[in-house]
Amino acid sequence: MFMEAYIKEVIPYAADGEKNICLLVFFSGCDFNCGFCNTADLIQKFNPEHCKDIKEIKKIFEMQKGYATALLFTGGEPCLQKAALIELAAYAKSLGYHVGIETNGSKPLVLQQLLKDKNIDYVSLDIKYPFTAEYDKVIKASNFFFPVTTILQEINASLKLLKESEQSIAVEIKTTIVPGLIYRKEDILAIAAEIKDVDCKWILQRFHNEQKVYDKKFQQI
Repeated sequence: MFMEAYIKEVIPYAADGEKNICLLVFFSGCDFNCGFCNTADLIQKFNPEHCKDIKEIKKIFEMQKGYATALLFTGGEPCLQKAALIELAAYAKSLGYHVGIETNGSKPLVLQQLLKDKNIDYVSLDIKYPFTAEYDKVIKASNFFFPVTTILQEINASLKLLKESEQSIAVEIKTTIVPGLIYRKEDILAIAAEIKDVDCKWILQRFHNEQKVYDKKFQQI
């Protein structure tokens, strides 16, 4: 079966020195436009330079088997390319990889399918801001057809899936602390209230602007 996907690259990464190697699969395209994003080149949807036959990606998985033990789908937003993601996750799992995904939570039906198929072992969910109408000041993604209220409903649905999943998976929730945007104590406590019932590790990560960011004004922070 011929299938293409917009994937910029697949690179090995040593998460804990040199013991365990993880393959990072960078999907191209995102439905959010966060100004502080440091993978700005992956926000553009359907970049023709990143279009690949998934057979090429599978071959990389095969070649790295044994050297790498884990595989993480990241981006961009991997869940925007449902068919390719589900196909590649199943293939990676069949090769014996420990499979994970990083997502913004906006596509709960895709996450649900991955959980149902038991093709993921780890989920990293990025919670940007407290669940208010101001969420869009961070993601700049809402429009007439997809308002911020709908986006928040989808993210809540993803949280519910992780909370109720019968599959034993590791869950991390990440929030980036960005001076002037998401940094106030009351905002952090509001996010804590939203995720308190999810069995997870919550990571508050520092914003770094050493790399090129999507909105140049964040380069000055």
